[in-house]
Order: sequence, then C-alpha cells, then structure tokens
Amino acid sequence: MFKFITHKSFLVNFLAIVFIVLLLVFAFFSLLGVITKHDEYKKVPSVVGKSYDEAVQILKAANLQATIQDSIYDDTARALQVMRQSPDADATVKSDRTIYLTINRAVPPQVDMPDLRGFSLKSAQLYLQNLGLKIGDTTYVSDIAKNAVKDQKFNGNSISPGTKINMGSHIDLVIGNGVGEAVMSVPDLIGMTVAQARDYLNSSNIELGSIIPGGQVTDLENAYIVKQNPQPYTEIAGETVPNKIRPGQIMDIWISSTPPVKDSTTTYLNKKFNKNIMTTITVDELRARMDKGENVNLVDVREPYERADFNIGGRFVPIGKIQQMEFDELEDLKDEEVILYCRSGNRSGIAGQFLEQFGFKNTVNLTGGMVAWEKKFGRNK
Repeated sequence: MFKFITHKSFLVNFLAIVFIVLLLVFAFFSLLGVITKHDEYKKVPSVVGKSYDEAVQILKAANLQATIQDSIYDDTARALQVMRQSPDADATVKSDRTIYLTINRAVPPQVDMPDLRGFSLKSAQLYLQNLGLKIGDTTYVSDIAKNAVKDQKFNGNSISPGTKINMGSHIDLVIGNGVGEAVMSVPDLIGMTVAQARDYLNSSNIELGSIIPGGQVTDLENAYIVKQNPQPYTEIAGETVPNKIRPGQIMDIWISSTPPVKDSTTTYLNKKFNKNIMTTITVDELRARMDKGENVNLVDVREPYERADFNIGGRFVPIGKIQQMEFDELEDLKDEEVILYCRSGNRSGIAGQFLEQFGFKNTVNLTGGMVAWEKKFGRNK
C-alpha cells in the first residue's frame, strides 16, 4: 500500500513531509481568526441595578456570557439585584466573553445582637453600623446616665444580647435623659461654702450650674452661698411646701466672701420637714474613730467584685438593692448613725438619700470613698 512512498528517494519524502507540515501550519493560522473570533469585539452593556435574570438576557443578546462571582447584602437593594459587574460597562471585549456579576443576596445574613446597654448613643450607633444594623426610634426615659443606652428593642420588644437578627434590621434604643427617677427635696445650700456644696451635690448627682459672685470674691471654693435656685421652699396658697429635685438636674448659686445670716424661718422649716443636709465624714475622721475602737456602723454599697477586691468592713448592701428597697438587713439601724461608703462617695451619697426617704435618721457619707482611703492609708483597715 505504501510502496509509492517507500520506492521514492529520502529527499522526495522529506520534501513531501515539509510541504504537508507547512500546509497544516498555514491552514491553522488561516482558521485561527475564525476560531477565536478575531476582530469580533463587543461593548459590554451596563447591567448594574438589573435583576440577575434581566442581566443574563441583556448579556446573552450581546453575545456575552454571565456568571455569578460573588454576593453581598444591601438592605436598600432588591433581592438578586446586580450590584457590580466585571468588566465594567462600555468596556470592549470579544464575543462570548464571560461577564462576572456580584449580586445582592436574596436572604439577609444574620448577626448576633450585641449588648448595647451602657453604651453612649454615639458609640451604639457606630457599633450597629459595623454589624450592618441600623438605629430605629430613640425614646428617652428618666435616668441619671445621660445619653446612655438603657434598653434595646426590636419590633417593640426588648431583644437579648446574642439573639440572631437579620442584617439591616432597625434597633430601637431607650436612652437616659440625665435626670434620675428618684425625687428628693431641694437641699438648703445657704451658708455652705462652694466646696462643701459641690461635694454634697456630687454625692446626690445634682449638677452645680452657674456660680454668680456678689461683690469681690477672691477665693471661689471658700466663698459662701447666699442664694440658690431652685429655692428649698415655695409658698402655695399661703402654705409653705418643700420643692423637689431629681438627680441630674441643675442648681445655680449666688456667692459672697462673707457668710449670710441664716434665716430662722428656713431653719424652722428644715426641722418641720425633717430636711437635713446629709452629714459627711472624712477618711481621717473615720480612721481615728475606728482606731479608738469605736463601734461604727459601716455599709458598703459597691458591687460584689469591688468589695472582694478591698473593703474596710461593715455590712454589704449594693446600691442596686437599696434603690429596689431591698435593705431589710439595715432595718435595725434606722435610729443609728450609718456610715455609707463606695468607690468615690457618689453612690454612697445617693444611697443615703434613699435611706433617708425611708426613715433612716442619721446617714453619713464617707467623702472620697475607697479612693481617698487607699490614697491616705493604702489597703490597711
């Protein structure tokens, strides 16, 4: 069968093979343009914003292929909406080129609800944004922690931390307005120095507002208070009634370098309404009494972890229990002197105000609390 080849000389056969190879190479390169659709270019149409099905039809009509490369979630876009495309619109590509699409997820991903209680409003907003959640309605309630988150709600109900929730959901926040729920009598600051009034108001979480000097005042902190707003009492239909104030509210004072003459009427009214300025005691005074072996009734109003870290003894009733009127263990001290202490003197001052409202006759606040004690004596009892 192959005699005509084998009877030919080597040179003839070699030339024949070379010819055939050259012919095949020529044919390949001649057909390469057809195979690769050389010079057949298309402009990529824009499919961003279209649904996935619409995008596929548009690209198919332009002799282009479509495939999903990635998916993201945007609650402002429709499910399966094309969010991005690659190559971009108006890019020049060959026919049958694959266009990669990023689409919006049909089902929102879920995230764990964080615990925002105690966060500032601004911090809570940033935290929610990082998780893909949004702030819904904000409502304000009476609470001494101004602009702090007190509760978090979803669809009108409180939502617990760790609850799975769809990304893009709106979380309603309950915010403290800086004014506490507790109501107390307006303190009588007349005759106090500014420093004394500042300490006392701080212990009750009442803000000291404007300080208005009358005449020449050279030592602000040791100047005397001669007038205040609001006043301790108001005349209503010929009857004198004590004014009320809440933690977080503001008191303005007028001061002088000379002490005022205490109005006997005010002194009488203070006695009539059992309205006494809460007594304070310094860490030096308390330590001296303890060193003498005097029996003092100490009450620690801090949290358990604070007490476990360091304390100077006494009974332990956290301020939260006092505010919830759970202080049966103190009932036997109603007629006794009760010295309250906390970290800095603020919480113990508030606790004293609560106890006074429930009949405790002699509450005393440790000025500076454990901060002042450790600074003065270290951790020695």
